[in-house]
Amino acid sequence: MYVRSLFALICSAVIGSATALSLDFNPAKFIIDDTSAGKGFGCKLNEKPTSPVTIYLEHTSIYFSDCILVFTPENWDILQTINATAVPVFGSYMGAGGIADIASSINAHMVQEGQTTEIPKVEYGCDRKPAAGGTCTSIGDPHYQTFDSLTFSSQVIGHYYLLKSDDFEIQVITHSCGPNVSCTAAIAIRYGSTLMVLDVRQKKDPSQYTVQQVTPNTNGVVYIPPPTGSGVHKINTPCGSSISAVSNLDRGFNNIDITINLAGRYSKIGGLCNVLSSQTKKGLIYSSGKIGNPTSTQDVSGFVDSWVVKSGDSLFEGNYKGSTPPVNTPGKICKLPTIPKPVPAPPAPSVPPTLPVYVPPPPPPAPASTAAASTAPASTAAASTAAASTIVLSSTSLPGSTATSAAPSPQATSAPPPQATVPAPPPVFDQEIEKHCRDMFNVPSCNTIIPVDFFVQSCIKDAQSTGSYIFIEGSKRAYLARCAALSVYMENGPTPVIVEQGKKVQEDCGFGNRTCLNNCSGNGVCSNVGCACKTGFAGQDCSMDLSKVTQYDPNAGKYQVNVNVNVIIKYQQEHINQTPQLPAPAPQAPQPSAPQTPATAPPASDPQTPAPASDPQTPAPASGAESFPNSVNQDPVLSSAQSIGSFVALSLAAVASTMFVLI
Repeated sequence: MYVRSLFALICSAVIGSATALSLDFNPAKFIIDDTSAGKGFGCKLNEKPTSPVTIYLEHTSIYFSDCILVFTPENWDILQTINATAVPVFGSYMGAGGIADIASSINAHMVQEGQTTEIPKVEYGCDRKPAAGGTCTSIGDPHYQTFDSLTFSSQVIGHYYLLKSDDFEIQVITHSCGPNVSCTAAIAIRYGSTLMVLDVRQKKDPSQYTVQQVTPNTNGVVYIPPPTGSGVHKINTPCGSSISAVSNLDRGFNNIDITINLAGRYSKIGGLCNVLSSQTKKGLIYSSGKIGNPTSTQDVSGFVDSWVVKSGDSLFEGNYKGSTPPVNTPGKICKLPTIPKPVPAPPAPSVPPTLPVYVPPPPPPAPASTAAASTAPASTAAASTAAASTIVLSSTSLPGSTATSAAPSPQATSAPPPQATVPAPPPVFDQEIEKHCRDMFNVPSCNTIIPVDFFVQSCIKDAQSTGSYIFIEGSKRAYLARCAALSVYMENGPTPVIVEQGKKVQEDCGFGNRTCLNNCSGNGVCSNVGCACKTGFAGQDCSMDLSKVTQYDPNAGKYQVNVNVNVIIKYQQEHINQTPQLPAPAPQAPQPSAPQTPATAPPASDPQTPAPASDPQTPAPASGAESFPNSVNQDPVLSSAQSIGSFVALSLAAVASTMFVLI
């Protein structure tokens, strides 16, 4: 009897000691403001434990620098700090108007070594002041939908700021993609001092079309290679912003369709993506701060003109001026493990894989019709360039800042759009185009979070300009990539309703689990972001046989059915070769802005990347996996440069010409 009572007393003491453990947080309540970043909180135990205690943090819509903390009898009273950044929210699913503050709790689950009694979780109060981010898309013969949902088109050939801020910057190069049309062919992304490039201008082995480094990755940027068949390259920044770049390589020309999801903390931005909806000015904001009307051809021309990149500011050359972002470490969504361990195994050290170093492509051959002009004396060329009408402001000026006076720039990188050679389609073709374009983007779950009319109208304009559906598959992939990216943000949304809606979008569309409508009808590859149709087919399930629809036959000189896709591809390629592209870069000494690292090894080829453009009937699989829950073969890359010492920078020596904007 005495022994039993003593045993009970000991058990009671042990249990009481375990359950008395709790956490002290600093500050007492965590306030997270979306307009700022890099905030954190600290915690420690409220009393000395008898054995190590592991803390598992949990929250659905916050990125944490660490998910697990371990306290011991030696460090129990030392404050451990966690950095936290809110998962961005977007107005497309948060609803119109202002977003109210959101109250929630960060759950802290405690597990103590040697204890079998469950310790009650601690709820740490969190008040969030949300700020909606923005989504910008550039597709096809470039059509743009800005962060604040304005739309315009611009077919000029040149080098532009898509996004410009102090610590986050994106530049693009557009070139001719055939008769009547231009398209985006290269994108350069800077986050802090980390520069990455995807450039598809040069014809090369498809396995080499990958994101490449210009400078070492010192800011925690994560690159996710394309899920098989999709061509969707994704880049995530630690602040929660993301970029999807869809490379299209088998349509007779190479181009990139781009979507940027920008976190709400960026209040001072510029570029062709314009500004966030929360900013007061409505209209296209020139680099000078002037406001233009997106329905005015003249205003669109001036707006685009104002965001031309001067050659000395080219990210493709490794040139940049900017600051270090407040968040430089990738965060994690923390969830409680199925079986929390008292003493978890230490995480394996993260060794970033290397990416190949970017080297700009060689100069394109001059078209026969312009060869003579290319041999003109340098003084003549300089004089004609100086007389150009393109106006470029200082690279450091942004809307809201003090801008330098506008002046013609002989270094502005732009050229006129391609001239029309495809005749306008007959009215019956216009009706057919609208039907096919509306069917292409008829995905109810996606259309609840994406303004689908932008994609439909862009599809119609591209078909009218080219006389074919050469752009339609790439635009569809960009549409699905945008939908998939937003659904991932929603799955980590701030309210249960948004989380469930995001899961439903993923389930309906088969994102992440490779379930595609009708198994892509045997005419494409099923990827994590839907069907990737092989050349000559289109549609959500690749059932649209493009040879059976009306298109312009360049051999017959008229619109008709049964036009072989190879005829259209050949026609595109011939006109690309005849169209002057942006003047070629001239070699110059590189000016690296980050530490140089020795070369290690040549980039490895990926056998699963898209089929060569020379074989347009071959499906275009790609490698890697997207960042979806429960997806297989997911392989994010915390990239680092292989070699900067061997980097050969080529400066963009450019001719500024009078711009034309076609809407």
